[in-house]
Amino acid sequence: MIITSLLELTAVTATLIRLVSKLLLRARPRCLIDSPEHAGETRRLLELMKQWQAKSDDKLKVPEQSKPYTPVDLTGRKRTPDEWQPEWIVKKYF
Repeated sequence: MIITSLLELTAVTATLIRLVSKLLLRARPRCLIDSPEHAGETRRLLELMKQWQAKSDDKLKVPEQSKPYTPVDLTGRKRTPDEWQPEWIVKKYF
């Protein structure tokens, strides 16, 4: 596959992110990346990500296994809205 335009590059990137996200982030605690029935698709997507990283000189390591999910409890933490928050969000959440 040869990418010939920025639009194609953006589309390929979006597709890769969407597909890898499905495998990495979906359905906790059973993550699809660890699922034997999805092993072929996982390998294929990881290889696409690595190829893309090589083309884009991205040095981040692509995770090849899931990490345990650790919930974050924000109860009682003071939050400060930024200047871009719509008024209704500020009223509802802050």
